[in-house]
This record gives sequence, structure tokens and C-alpha cells, in this order.
Amino acid sequence: MPEDWSPQEIELILADYFRMLELEVRGVAYVKKSSRERLKPRLRGRSDGSIEFKHQNISAVLMKFGLPYILGYKPRFNYQHLLEDAVADYVLRQPAFDSVCSGFCRKPGNPPITICKVLEF
Repeated sequence: MPEDWSPQEIELILADYFRMLELEVRGVAYVKKSSRERLKPRLRGRSDGSIEFKHQNISAVLMKFGLPYILGYKPRFNYQHLLEDAVADYVLRQPAFDSVCSGFCRKPGNPPITICKVLEF
């Protein structure tokens, strides 16, 4: 059975995920595969599939919190509890995340999400 992701690995993948989310919200093109290839050597032997699955887990946590997530990473809700705490902590430490949420909420065609109402965007 694969080892749980360490707090350091989770921090690395969160930074990667939120960088892509910000690009997506701002309408800047990016390639998920390139991002994964830059991240992979910094993780403990994680496969491409494992990295993709963790990105989907992050989407699930964000969805649970009512926050925007990368649409290309459909939420997968079978995640370790540590991930939920780490996402919450990461979001609270990122002052720029409010502008990401604002950009998402103002983008035409995006469904209304909880954070838009809370932040009154």
C-alpha cells in the first residue's frame, strides 16, 4: 500500500495546485502535464496517477469548503484527513486567494459558489 503523503509533499502540491488555479481564473493558458513534471522530482517517487489523484482530492476539499477549484481536476472525495486541514491552512495563509475567488466569481458562466456570497463578489 502506498505511503500517505507527508506534510512537505502536501505543501508542495498545494502550491502547485493554487498556482494553476490562479492561472485558470485569470484566463492564462497552462499545461497540467508540464506542471506535474516540474513537481514530480520533488516528491517521494509519486506516480503521475498519484499526483493527478491528489490534485482531484484538493478539488474535492475546495468544493466541500464552497471554494473554486480547477475544473479539469474533477473532485475525488477519498482523501486523507491531513489534506483538508492543510488546504484550510494554506488558503488562510494566502492573502492573494481572495482575488482568485473574486476573479472566479466575476467570470461569466461560473456557477455561484458559497465564497462569492460570503465575500459579496
